[in-house]
Amino acid sequence: MPQIKKVLLGGSAVQKSLCKDMCQVFDIETMANIYALTEAFGPVCGTAPGHVTTDNVGFPVAGCKVKIMDTARGETMAAFEHGEIWIQCITAMKGYRGRPEDTAAVLTADGWLRTGDLGYLDDEGRLYIV
Repeated sequence: MPQIKKVLLGGSAVQKSLCKDMCQVFDIETMANIYALTEAFGPVCGTAPGHVTTDNVGFPVAGCKVKIMDTARGETMAAFEHGEIWIQCITAMKGYRGRPEDTAAVLTADGWLRTGDLGYLDDEGRLYIV
């Protein structure tokens, strides 16, 4: 497949050895991990091209913020503590049309989107999905 030169990985973890093999077999120039949501209209976090990891999905992309919340206590979690992933992106949806109750269930008053996904941030800000 000589026309494929760049690959974005998302949806599930991929073994690093498989990524390396794919790059060699298909002559892929670059591969990157992403974390994306339909509600965010695209990537929220990503690894730098060529820096594919099997344990994290990288840093928030420009225009996006990520925090990890303990939803039971309403507190932001510290680095390496697991909780629900919340995002705030300039591209994120403003709500579900005609469904205010559903919108209120996922969007906070200050614009954070509750993803329902679980993860944590390391001390440098990389996102890990658990």
